[in-house]
Amino acid sequence: MFNFFKIGIEFDFHSIWVIIGILLSLLFSIFYYRFTIPKISNNLRFLLVFIRFIAISSIVLLLANARIVFHSQSEEKPKNLIFIDNSASIVNSDSSLISKKINQIISEFQNFNNYENQFIFFGDTLSGINENQQLPNFSSKSTNFWNIYEFLKNSETKIENIFIFSDGIANDGKIPKSEFEEIPIKINVIASGNEKLKSNLEIVSVTHNHSFFQNKDNPINGRIFNNSNQNQSFSIFVNLGKEKLFTQNVNLQANEISEFNFNIHPKNSGISNLRVEISKIPDELTYTDNFYFAPIEIEKSKRQILLITSSPNFDLTFIKQSLQKDSTFNVNSIFVKFDQTQLTPEQKKLISEAKTTFFINFPTKEISNQIVKQVSELTANKSVFIQFTNFTDLQKLKTLVNDFPSKQKLLNFPNSQITSVQNHPIFDGINIQNKNFLASFPPINLNSFPQNVNPNILIYSQNGQNIFPILEISQNSVNNRAYFYASEIWRWKLQSSLENGVYFDIFFDNLSKWLITDSKKNRLMVNAQKPIISQNETAIFNLSVMDQLQQPSENHQIKLLIDNNLVTNFKIIEKQKGNFQIELENLIPGKHTINFQAISENDSLNKSLEILVLQENIEKQNLTINYNYLQLIAQLTNGKFTTLNQFNVNDYLSEKQKPKLVIRENNIRIFPNEFLLIFVIFALSFEWFLRKRKNLL
Repeated sequence: MFNFFKIGIEFDFHSIWVIIGILLSLLFSIFYYRFTIPKISNNLRFLLVFIRFIAISSIVLLLANARIVFHSQSEEKPKNLIFIDNSASIVNSDSSLISKKINQIISEFQNFNNYENQFIFFGDTLSGINENQQLPNFSSKSTNFWNIYEFLKNSETKIENIFIFSDGIANDGKIPKSEFEEIPIKINVIASGNEKLKSNLEIVSVTHNHSFFQNKDNPINGRIFNNSNQNQSFSIFVNLGKEKLFTQNVNLQANEISEFNFNIHPKNSGISNLRVEISKIPDELTYTDNFYFAPIEIEKSKRQILLITSSPNFDLTFIKQSLQKDSTFNVNSIFVKFDQTQLTPEQKKLISEAKTTFFINFPTKEISNQIVKQVSELTANKSVFIQFTNFTDLQKLKTLVNDFPSKQKLLNFPNSQITSVQNHPIFDGINIQNKNFLASFPPINLNSFPQNVNPNILIYSQNGQNIFPILEISQNSVNNRAYFYASEIWRWKLQSSLENGVYFDIFFDNLSKWLITDSKKNRLMVNAQKPIISQNETAIFNLSVMDQLQQPSENHQIKLLIDNNLVTNFKIIEKQKGNFQIELENLIPGKHTINFQAISENDSLNKSLEILVLQENIEKQNLTINYNYLQLIAQLTNGKFTTLNQFNVNDYLSEKQKPKLVIRENNIRIFPNEFLLIFVIFALSFEWFLRKRKNLL
């Protein structure tokens, strides 16, 4: 290493301008005192010119920020950081061979004199080679990778290479993963420890929709890890309840993660258990991670919706067009003629298969009682939508729907306006300012309706002290029902179009979904990928949440409580709308009750399950290298990954590597700004004093 200096004077702008500024200050000073009244001696004139020149020149130097610059050049060796795992798990087996190999590698690094090598041992803390410990003793009871991350993140030293010798078994502190991407230097990782891997296959993850459709493609995706030092052949089985749906043979390379993707076609609807399983291989370390379970609801491929009316009308046309925009609905309609006394077989089939029935201006007084009775029997205990108008026959309607909520005489009341709309899932996607379109058609007046608005009345209008319902709902364990006391619904469609919105379509889509909802249906489903885990193992949960319309939710916030204590340090990954993967780390040994909460503005769901964490001392077990984690570190930093037996220092360092020339610059101001400013003030004051004495002011 050698140094030499190069000294120069620099300014904030080109030196020619500084010279011009000094010359101009000299010329100005001479010109200013060329003639004076009264006349002064030449000595005094010279002194005043000099003082004025020095003052103005000092101002020029002050503006130019004049400074002396020292340039030093030196040679620096490239620096290597070598982190060596000093934990007991490194030498659980083959202790003498592994210890000897690592010590040999340390000597090989030290032989490269053209590098500056800094060895850092890590376990529960970081420490370097010193007089008392020249070599690692592999005695640390824990391993903390977070200390390495913090050291590298806060280091201000220029580093050429980083090496980590470790078995990747971390059991202390937070385990950095994606955080290593913040390190701008490649990290070369050398797997060190017991390489005699036991065979193990593991289902890493499985993702799918929260519900499946009958006789339709339902995708299932997942990943499998071959934690083994040899290639493995095995089979993947997928069952839905007792129904075997899929089998696939797989060949997977050693220490490789493979993805699987397939579609299943359930034959039956209802609630069933999805089971994904991979076959057991010889000498498998554990078989508990070869399974995946999840409760699944299987629905018919399309939800059957039927519209019944006694004659074609605009309301029927617009409602049908709106419902048909939802691809999950299969919408049909029936026209019951005035002279018809029996339902046709086709009409009976459509009514029987319908999940929800819309009665549009039905029944009227012209419809026979026999037809009304048949329809009533076929729609019993089903969800219905009833539009009640001036043409609806109240007595026949009571036969059709025996729990019809209103028994008052109906009169047309065309001038009322909606004064309030209550919050309900039916109005999701419709801003409160845009709900006025609901008032664009005339409601029906129910005389003597209760003054207090019933919670089941979502839309109502008011005239004076009288309140008149427009939309009323009821929900029980058997069905959902919506009662519309309004006519000319088609005006809604026109009003919605005039407001450049799709509120009409959104409203009827939401209403239809609400009618189909099952109040007993579980809208929050959670399952643990492993109900029993080991200490320091990440607990992974699959969570599906549906809103009040039983659609995948995007508005619910997920909260966790472990043994009634709120948890905030968990990782949540949204696989798709309403489907999440939740990861919990550093759970203490024992049995834990985990409460999952899904909370939105008007909804709250929760579900609890138990998970067992087994206690173990990871450093005292005959554990194998965690290749997956070590490879991850190398991949995130674009470094190299290899094993201890394959590592060769010559692949990373070169004897031809020359020291790098480092140029440093040190700036020293010729005159401190404060000094120049004081000098200028003093010079100008002294000049003023001399001028005052000679009456030159």
